[in-house]
Amino acid sequence: MKTNAKTFLVAPKGAVSHANVSQNQFSSSTDGIEIWINTAEIMKFLGVDERTVKRLRKKGCLPFYKMGGVILHPLKLTNELMLAKVQSDYWRKI
Repeated sequence: MKTNAKTFLVAPKGAVSHANVSQNQFSSSTDGIEIWINTAEIMKFLGVDERTVKRLRKKGCLPFYKMGGVILHPLKLTNELMLAKVQSDYWRKI
C-alpha cells in the first residue's frame, strides 16, 4: 500500500510550508530549514513500532511538537539525539 507522506518544513523566521516527499527521502541536510515528520514517518525512520515511539516521547527521549492533534518530530534534532545515544552507549561498552 502506497501512502502520500507530507513533510512540514519550518523556515528560521517561523514561516510554515509543506512538501511532498517519498518514503525513502529522510534527508535533513537543508540549509537553515528544519524538517518535521509525522509519527508514521518517524516509525519508518527509526525502524520501530508506534508503541515504541509513544514510549520514547513519554520518557522525553524523542522530541516532538503537537500542532492541532498532529504530532510532528524535528528530523535533524531526532537524528542528532539518536546518534549521540548510540555513540554514548558504544563508548560505555569499551
